[in-house]
Order: sequence, then structure tokens, then C-alpha cells
Amino acid sequence: MDESGGLSRAEFLVLQEQLIALRNRNYELQESLQKKNQEIATLMSPKSEALQFATKLMNRREKEKELAQKYETQLDALRMKLTTQEEEFRLQQETLLSELNKVVCQNEDMHKELQQSRAAGSFCPQEGLSSELDLSLSEGGSIENASLQRVSCDNQTCESEGKADIVAKLEQAELNLLEKETLVSALEHKDKVDELTHAVEGSRLDNGRFSSLIQEQQEQIARLKEELQLSNHKRIMCENVSDSQSLFDRDLLEKEISSIMDRISLNEEEVRKLTSEKEAESLLRKLHSLKENHENEVQVLKNESAILCDEELEDRLERFESEREEMRQKIVSLESSLSAKEEDKALSLKKQAAVIKELQRAIREEKKRADSMERFGRCSYEEKEWHLVDEMDAKSAQTLDGVGSRSVSSASALESDNVELINRLTSLQKTHADTLDKVSTLESENARLCREIEEKSEIIEHWIRKKPLKFGTGFESPRKSEGTEEEFVRCNYVNAD
Repeated sequence: MDESGGLSRAEFLVLQEQLIALRNRNYELQESLQKKNQEIATLMSPKSEALQFATKLMNRREKEKELAQKYETQLDALRMKLTTQEEEFRLQQETLLSELNKVVCQNEDMHKELQQSRAAGSFCPQEGLSSELDLSLSEGGSIENASLQRVSCDNQTCESEGKADIVAKLEQAELNLLEKETLVSALEHKDKVDELTHAVEGSRLDNGRFSSLIQEQQEQIARLKEELQLSNHKRIMCENVSDSQSLFDRDLLEKEISSIMDRISLNEEEVRKLTSEKEAESLLRKLHSLKENHENEVQVLKNESAILCDEELEDRLERFESEREEMRQKIVSLESSLSAKEEDKALSLKKQAAVIKELQRAIREEKKRADSMERFGRCSYEEKEWHLVDEMDAKSAQTLDGVGSRSVSSASALESDNVELINRLTSLQKTHADTLDKVSTLESENARLCREIEEKSEIIEHWIRKKPLKFGTGFESPRKSEGTEEEFVRCNYVNAD
């Protein structure tokens, strides 16, 4: 352990080697576990493959059944469509036949009416009218109108001639009326004939249209029958193909099942030869015991690492506390030395003030003495050579002339005392500046030591919070975390150094 409280290099290397050895042991145990699990999986793999193959076969059969059901539903839907279309066609044919029968009956009735009208027209007394009606009924209508006008004119003329002619004219008028009636009946019959002819033509057109529709319906029925036949043929083919495929698949499945059963029997024989159930149970027990031992070892290592960490932390805390106490003692001693220096400084300042007062008093005495000497006229020239020493000047001195030095021996003695006092003052000022520098350095060192103590206390708190957790989970963490832990320990080691 270093003086600063960190781990030494040898201790750090020992801890690092222990951690590496524990990790290697953990990896070896994990590899052995993986190998045992692989062996168990290889023992159980043939049975699982057989089960998977059987499940695949069952899924195939279910899919084939679903496809067959789908095809059957489609065929049923097509059959329903065909039956509905056949019923619709049958209804349409029945309606068309009923309409055709109605049209034929109407046509026969019209033919009968025409024959009756022709037979009634043949009994008329005038034969020319029937022929004319057959040729052109339109000309007969115009002739009838002209004859009616002539009859009216003849009637008017006959009234003027006489009663004799009235009878003849009446007879002629009756004949004309008969002709008129015959013409009107002929016209009516002609209109009826025209209407009947138009109706017959319309019925013929309807018959043609209905016949075309019937043909189209028959063609559609034939097409649908062909489609039915094709669908039935396709269904039969699909059934044959599915039967053949199912037979082929069954053969393949039976072959595969037989091969699988052979494999299973061979595997079972090999398993029986290699290991028995008791050996498997013993292996499982060994595995469980190995797992438990591994877990116990890991737990023991974790506990040991935690205990080591706690002991190291306690040692470091004790060392830090001892270092703190030493620092405090040093600080107390420095503070006492500072107080002593300050007292010395105050004493030196007092002495300096006393010396300055004495110098000032001596200077006054010398001035008085010089004044007295001037009065006597002895030292007129020496007075010019006097120079007072400044309080703050360290090396100035009062110089006297070589001629008058003998006469003022007392002044030279005072000057030497003054120089000594000034030298003492300068030395005291130097010592005072040195003491101030020492005090500043001690204060800076004290601040630095306080900062170091705070940093070390933070490091201790960090170790107390994080280090046990890392030791607890470090054996199962990935290898990337190893570098971070080593770097953290190295940084702490460098900071401690």
C-alpha cells in the first residue's frame, strides 16, 4: 500500500490475476455445461426428427382434405348454377310456347272470320262489287261517295218530275243503300283483314324472334352441358390424379415411415447399447450437482471478493483517516508556527519602532550638538558635510570630511550605530518577507491537501457504492466490462500515486 492510500502495484497485479483466473474458471464451467447440453440434444434429436416428420405428414393430409372440400364446394356451386339456369330456360320456353299457341289460335280465328266474310260477300246480288272489292277497296270507297252524291242529285230531280218516278227512285235508293251497306261491310272486312294480316306478320316476326331466342337458349344449354361435362371430366381427372398422387404419397410416406422406423430402431439400439436410463438420470444428477457446485463456487468467490473489497475499503478508510489526522496535526503545527511568526513579527516591528525612535532622538541630539558647535564657530565646514540618514534607506550613511573626522568622533560612532540599525531593519524585513512566503506556501499546501482529502473521500464513496456490485456481477458480465474495470482500477491507482 502506498503512502497516499492507493493500492500498490504488486497488490493490484495480484488482484488482477485473481480476477482473470476466476473468469477463466467461469468460462471453462460454461463450456462444460454447453457440451453436456449438446450431448443431451444429440441424444434427443432422432426422436424429435421423427415427431417433426410425422407432424408434417399429418399437416399434408389435412391440407389435401381441405383442398378436396374446396373443390367439392365449387362443384356444388356450379351444379346449383346449372340447375337454376335450366329452370330459367324451361320457364322461358314454356312462356314462349304459350304465346305461340295464343298467336296461332288468333291467326286461325282471323282466317275463319275472313272466310266467313268472303262467304257473306258472295251472296250479294251484284257480282261486280265483290270483284272490285277484291281488287281495290280504296277505289270502291271513292265510287261509293260519288254514287251517293248522284243518288242525292237524282232524288232531288225525281221529286220535281213526279210521283211515278218516286217508286223507281225509291227502289233505286234501296238498291243504293244495299250497295252502300255491302261496301261498308266490305270496307270493315277489309280493315279487319288488314289488321289480321298485320297481326299475322307481327306474330310471324315474334315467332322468328322467339325461335332465335329459343335457339340461343338451346345453344347456351348445350354450352353449359359441355362445361358440365368438362368440369365432370376435370373433376374425375383431378380425383384420379389426386388418387394417384395420394397413392404415390402414401407409398412414399410408407417408405419414409419404414425408413424412419428403421432409423428409430437403430437409434434406440445404439442408445440402449451406449447409455441406459439410469446413466441418463445419473448424468442429469451430475449436471445438477455440477451446476449447484458451480453456483456455490461463484457465490463463494463473490463473497470472497466482496469481503476483500470491504477489507480493502476499511484499510483505505483507516489510512485516509490517519492521513487526515496527520494533516490536521500538520495544519495545527503550521497554524501555531504562523502565530509564533506573527508574534515575532509584532516584536520585531516594536523593536524597529523603538530603534527608529532612538535614531530620531540621536539625530536630534546631533543637531543640537551641531548647532552648539556652529555657535562656537568650530565646525563651519563640517556642517556642510552632514547628511541625515533616511528611515527607509538601508545603505545611506552620513559622510564627513576627512579633515573634520577627528573632531567629530562621536558623530561617526552614532553613524555606525545607525548603519547597524538599518542593516538590522533590512534583515528583519527580509525575514518578514520570507515568513510571509512560507505562510502563503503553507496555505496553498493546506488547500491542496484539503482538495486531495475531498477527492480521496469521493473515491472511497465511489468504491463503496460501485465496487461490491461489480464483484457481484463481474463473473457473468461480458468481456467488454473487464477493460472498463481494469481502466477504472488503473486510474484510481494513478490518482493514488
